[in-house]
Amino acid sequence: MNLNIKSPKSEENLIEVQNVTKRFKNTIAVDDLSLQIHKGEFVALLGPNGAGKTTLIEMLEGIQRPDSGSISILGSTWKKNETFLRSKVGLALQETRFMDRITVQETLNLFGTFYKSKKERLNEIL
Repeated sequence: MNLNIKSPKSEENLIEVQNVTKRFKNTIAVDDLSLQIHKGEFVALLGPNGAGKTTLIEMLEGIQRPDSGSISILGSTWKKNETFLRSKVGLALQETRFMDRITVQETLNLFGTFYKSKKERLNEIL
């Protein structure tokens, strides 16, 4: 996916992606992507399988990290303000690349961190 989109609106960016690239071995899933999304805008990602749509969404959600470039949501980055962003950002993916690779306990721990669940409570559930 090689796409550079700039919105004509002058409002503060809710989401800003700058020169983001993500590779998986020899495959470039997202290639130098830049885009800005402002309050009130609706955005659709369209493309064939393998175009990088899911990879981009996973990077916006903080599940994947870009190899280069930067992503800012509500003026924050996942590296600096993960707790804040977890309280503000959510999505439901059709499927992900990591769910078939982690255990039930790891899944509970992962999703528990989104809601500040205590590890003791998660262990009780198991």
